[in-house]
Amino acid sequence: MGTSDYDDVITLVKAGISKGLIDKDRVVIGGWSQGGFLSYLSVTRSDFQFKAAICGAGVTDWDLMSMTSDAPIFEAHLAGKAPWEDGSRKTQDRHGSPIWHMKDIKTPILILHGEKDVRVPASQAIAFHRGCLHHDIPCEMVIYPREGHSIKERNHRIDMLNRVRRIVDIHLS
Repeated sequence: MGTSDYDDVITLVKAGISKGLIDKDRVVIGGWSQGGFLSYLSVTRSDFQFKAAICGAGVTDWDLMSMTSDAPIFEAHLAGKAPWEDGSRKTQDRHGSPIWHMKDIKTPILILHGEKDVRVPASQAIAFHRGCLHHDIPCEMVIYPREGHSIKERNHRIDMLNRVRRIVDIHLS
């Protein structure tokens, strides 16, 4: 995780810029689940500076993910190994875990997550938000009560869309 998938995102953005399809000064990244993970990861790397990031229900730490998700074997496979399989892993093995690479983030972040998400537990969002607070990174987090991996309640969807519109308006104006 966080290798060719991330490279694909950045390559597409840069190709769009080089063809004149994308204004390099007006790009916000956002996504849900895998897209949320890639949004988190994108703000921790220096290949491209996004104006803002919207991170929905994304993974921030693959070790924690394999220990807390409802699909631990699958998540451990995506991470490379579960922490209990190889306790001696070096930190460079955490290249695909955004939480380990937060200190140089310059991008404002909106974090959205469901309180009852068992696929990507809310602890992923909470941990990243705490790191943002520690590093003084502009960040807003919303944990939607009663929601799982998808946001289903109408009022929560409306709130989420309003927050997304607001962050885009603020950072692209």
